[in-house]
Amino acid sequence: VTNPYDPEGWDVAWTCTDETWSDMINSGEVAEGDIVAKFYKTGNKITPPAIPDIATFLEGDEYKLVIEGQGNMGILSDQSTTFNAWQSQTFEVIMGSSTTCIMPYVTEVIICDGITNISDNALAFGTSLKNVTISESVTNIGKSAFSMCLSLASIKIPNSVTNIGLAAFSLCTNLSSITLPNRMTTIGDMFEGCSSLKNIVIPSSVTSIGNNAFVQCGLEKIS
Repeated sequence: VTNPYDPEGWDVAWTCTDETWSDMINSGEVAEGDIVAKFYKTGNKITPPAIPDIATFLEGDEYKLVIEGQGNMGILSDQSTTFNAWQSQTFEVIMGSSTTCIMPYVTEVIICDGITNISDNALAFGTSLKNVTISESVTNIGKSAFSMCLSLASIKIPNSVTNIGLAAFSLCTNLSSITLPNRMTTIGDMFEGCSSLKNIVIPSSVTSIGNNAFVQCGLEKIS
């Protein structure tokens, strides 16, 4: 998996070095680090679905997000009140201190070769996110990594992934198809509120399933 877009054609970016994220970097500035997250405008305008009971969004520019580089991605949130990189904007919107954010306007995410994890809360609140490509170099998906991705209908997790964190796909209300990796051994409480998830195939490697793994899901068949 490689970046399909112009390497220098991004509009805003954040870099991560030694698992620490930078401040926002604008087009024309230098973006160098172990990992670089590049946001590309498509030229289209969209109005993202609202975060229920939390925030609504105005019409704005649609983005594609490409994350490339080598190594471990630093966390985007420590599950308290600290958000990093692009998710710091989301936190400000949730707290009512700003109306400007970028993740809800992202419709596609590409995790390139060399990235070893998708960190906690990395793609959470991506309410417009529809397409996700994950490299086989990824071995871990963090807590709440895709939480509140309300437009995500399907996703394939590569077999390289051995761990998926709690609430990784919570409240992905449109998620109807997910391919789980054949090396994972535990399905934790990761699908809460996935009301469109009717069928799921459990890999033969799985030895335990959390008590609340599929709470408030629409499951009709497990195989």
